[in-house]
Amino acid sequence: MSNEPKWGSQGTETSPDKGSFIHGETHSPRRRQRKEAQNNEWSPKEILQLIGFFLCILLLLFLVVWGGTALYKYITEKPNKIKIPVSLPPIQTPTIIPSKGYILTIGKAPQDGGSIIREPGRESYLPDTQVTLTAKPDTASGYSFDRWSGDISGTSMITTIKMDSDKNITAYFVDRVVPIISEVQVTDVVDISATVIWATSENTTGYVEYGKTESLGDSVQSTSGRATDHIARLTNLAPSTKYYLRVRSKDQGGNDASPHTATFTTSNAIPIGNEIGKRAPNFTLPSYRDGALDSPNNPDSPNWKETVSLSDLRGKTVVINFWSSYCGACLLEFPIIRDVYQKAELANMNKSPELALITVCIDGRDDRIPKIEDKFRSQVGGFTFPILLDKEDIINKGVLINNDRFNIQVTPTTVFIDEEGIIRYTKIGIFKTIDEVKSILDSL
Repeated sequence: MSNEPKWGSQGTETSPDKGSFIHGETHSPRRRQRKEAQNNEWSPKEILQLIGFFLCILLLLFLVVWGGTALYKYITEKPNKIKIPVSLPPIQTPTIIPSKGYILTIGKAPQDGGSIIREPGRESYLPDTQVTLTAKPDTASGYSFDRWSGDISGTSMITTIKMDSDKNITAYFVDRVVPIISEVQVTDVVDISATVIWATSENTTGYVEYGKTESLGDSVQSTSGRATDHIARLTNLAPSTKYYLRVRSKDQGGNDASPHTATFTTSNAIPIGNEIGKRAPNFTLPSYRDGALDSPNNPDSPNWKETVSLSDLRGKTVVINFWSSYCGACLLEFPIIRDVYQKAELANMNKSPELALITVCIDGRDDRIPKIEDKFRSQVGGFTFPILLDKEDIINKGVLINNDRFNIQVTPTTVFIDEEGIIRYTKIGIFKTIDEVKSILDSL
């Protein structure tokens, strides 16, 4: 075979290494790649066409927005351009109304003669509101309605007022009914006192005049105040003596009830002693000086008087607790004694009109009291109740022990004395509960 090169139809030489020559072009791989890259590039014409396309899109968007805005303005502003004749009402001067309405003020004379009911039930009202007023006299006290005065008048218990301005009205009540006294009784008559009770047909204040003759001479007010049930206690009477009395009552309107008269005779003198049924011997003892400022002259202290006499408590039930500073059992009882003194339903710190409590340290050792109080405070609490001191040679030579006055042999001992000063119960030993004390008090 010949080794001469082969020539194509165009006189080109073909070679596996050199590629082939077709139509005068050499088609090597490298040249083909360069040709393809040139075909993939954007021509200036194509770039201009793309820019024009985007400008058209922006222009179209602008026209859409502008057209929508113009259309919206046209639609919303068009009704305002149409003028429709309107007939306006004439201008009126506004009515001036107080910010809280018109005020209705109602008074009563006398104040406790009755009450007024208003409907609607308020103090201020809108103009032209009709308010109905109803007078309610205190018939239990004998009052009746008399008249209206002020911005209305008349004698009818029910009336109506128109609120066209502030109004001021007064309702007058009058008491023309005379009270009646009934059920007069003289009770609890002893040698030196007696109790008078009575009733009235309406609320009244009452009093009792009394004396050893029909001229009377003494008087005492009812402790009930203005009420229908009354009680008055007559004191400092003489034993075995006849007394005359007159019961009187007056209502708020000044009407006097017809007086009621009666007589009674006091009992024989009740002997003084330490036994049940006898009158407790009177005594006067000094108060313990506790830790309160200015003790014993500080009203906030239970020991606020320099001295206390049993007779000072006459008219009340009195509980006397006798104890000793050397008595351990006495200390264990102190929480109950303190409760009796402090509780509102019992002695109420001796403010109660019915009950009082005092204690007596029979050894009089006021130097020991603060020491044992501090030592046992955590177990029994403070000694916050009245303490009197029986110092044998200072007050009546120890009258509570000597001369068989109370004859206290054991501590603690508690004596219950009624409002007439008579011993009704004696308890030797300690109380374990306050209910024991209440039970004795209820039985007196």
